[in-house]
Amino acid sequence: MLTAEDISLFGDDTVPPGPGEIVGTTGNDNLHGTDGDDSISGLAGNDSLFGRDGDDTLAGGDGDDMLRGYAGDDLINGDAGNDLAYGGDGDDTVNGGAGNDSLYGNNGHDLLAGGDGDDFIFGGEGKDTIDGGDGNDGLYGGVGNDVVNGGAGADMVQGGRGNDSLNGGADDDSLYGGSGSDNLEGGSGMDFLNGGDGADFLSGGADNDTVMGGQDNDILHGNGGDDLLLGQQGDDNLYGDAGNDLLIGGAGDDTIAGGSGMDKLFGKEGNDLFVLNGDSGDVDMIFDFTKGEDHIQLSGEVFAAFAEGELGEDMFAANATGSAMDADDRILYNTSTGALFYDADGNGEGAAVQLATLTNKEEVQSTDILVA
Repeated sequence: MLTAEDISLFGDDTVPPGPGEIVGTTGNDNLHGTDGDDSISGLAGNDSLFGRDGDDTLAGGDGDDMLRGYAGDDLINGDAGNDLAYGGDGDDTVNGGAGNDSLYGNNGHDLLAGGDGDDFIFGGEGKDTIDGGDGNDGLYGGVGNDVVNGGAGADMVQGGRGNDSLNGGADDDSLYGGSGSDNLEGGSGMDFLNGGDGADFLSGGADNDTVMGGQDNDILHGNGGDDLLLGQQGDDNLYGDAGNDLLIGGAGDDTIAGGSGMDKLFGKEGNDLFVLNGDSGDVDMIFDFTKGEDHIQLSGEVFAAFAEGELGEDMFAANATGSAMDADDRILYNTSTGALFYDADGNGEGAAVQLATLTNKEEVQSTDILVA
C-alpha cells in the first residue's frame, strides 16, 4: 500500500501513480492511480483523486474533493463535503454523499446518487439511473433511456434525449421529459410536468399539479388535487381524475375526461371527445363544444341501460326547460341554460341529475352523444 506519508510528512501532498491501494493524509492531497484496478482514499482534506484506466475505487473522505474515474467501471464515493466527481468512460457508480455535490456520469450506463444536500447530477450518454436523494437537486439524464428520481426536496428533473422515466418524489418538483417517449410521475407535492417531444405518459400525483403534454400524442393524468392539464399538440388523452380540475386539449383530436369533481373542460382545436362520468353532484362545465365536430361520451358502465354507439333519438330531448317529454327521454338538454341532464325514468316522478353545463349553449342533437 502506497500512502502520502511515504512521499511527505506534511499536508498538500502529491502522490504519483502507484500500484494497488493508495491512501492520502488529513491534508489536501493529489492522488493518482495506475492503468490497473486501484483503490484510492483521500481521507480528510480537500483532495484530488485520479483513477486513470482500470476498474477503480475512489473515496474522497471528508472535505471538498474532486474525483475522476476515467476509463473502466469505477466506484466513486465523494463522502462528506461538497464534491465534484466524474465517472468517465465505463459503467460507473458515483455517490455524492453528504454535501452539495456535482456528479457527472459521462459515457456508459451509470448509477449516480446525490445523497444529502442540494446536488447537480448529469448522466451524459448511456442508460443512466439517477437518484437525487434529499435536498433541492438539479438532475439531467442526458442522452439515452434514463431513470431519474428526485427524492425529497424541490427538484428540477430533466430527461434529455431518449425514452426516460422521471419521478419527482416528495415536495414541489419540475419535470421535463425532453425528446423521446417519456414517463413522468410527479409524486407528492405541487408539481410541474412537461412531456416535451414524443408520445409521453404524465401523472401529476396527489396535490395540485400542472401537467403539459407537449408535442405528439400524450396521456395526461391529474390524479388527486385540483390540477391544470394542457394537452397542447397532438391527439391527447386528458384525465383529471379526482379533484376540481381544468383540462385544455389544445390542437388535435383530444379525449377529455374530468373524472370525479366539478371540472372545467376546453377542447380547443380539433374534433374532441368530452367524457362525463355521471357521478351525482359532479357537474362539469364544457366551454367550447362545437356541434358536428365534438362529441360527448357517456360511460356504458354507468349508463348500462344505453346501447353502445350514438344515443338513440328517442332517448334524447332538447327544449327550453330541459324536460322529458315521455318515459323514453333519458338524456335531457336545456337549450336556455346549456344544462345537460340524465333522467332514469324520463317524465316519471324521479328527479333528473345534471351531468354538465355547455356554457356556450351550443345546439346539441342525439348524434352528438355517444355511449361507450
